[in-house]
Amino acid sequence: MFMQRENLVLPECYIDTNLVNTLIGKSCNHQKGCPTVFKVMNERLKDSFAIGVIDKDKREPKALESFMPICNNEYIYLYKHANRPHYIIQVSPAEEVFILHAAEELGVHLSDFGLPEDLESLKQYTKRADAKNSSLFTSLFMVLKEAPTIKTMSMTLDYLLENKFSADTAILCNIIK
Repeated sequence: MFMQRENLVLPECYIDTNLVNTLIGKSCNHQKGCPTVFKVMNERLKDSFAIGVIDKDKREPKALESFMPICNNEYIYLYKHANRPHYIIQVSPAEEVFILHAAEELGVHLSDFGLPEDLESLKQYTKRADAKNSSLFTSLFMVLKEAPTIKTMSMTLDYLLENKFSADTAILCNIIK
């Protein structure tokens, strides 16, 4: 069964969805929460390639135990399922810190996009359902695409989507390190 590129990427939260949509240039398969990402991967996409995008929460999801760590840097952890062509990109510690770090890498001020600069205030924007389609965040992400942190995520997504069943872990680790 043919699945469109965007249906194969499952972000867990609204802000992850906006970022991934911006990076892959298509509308991805938004899921509400980590458990739903794993459920869809294990049920609907069990015989297909899939990429879940989740935050690195304080408590690791039990379903992550079926995945082997491939490599990581400070902000991105990559896992591969032991028996399926499923990958998890885990943003550490959370998307908001990831965004603030990427902005810092480029010297971008979130206030120029009508967004707060501090973590707690930013969370109030990223946790809302409208963050998924927010033009403020999309505009910000278009600029942040040049930040090394965001480029790493973009290159990882692109490589996995282009090499679904033949991804080389050494190449992935070179992208992420």
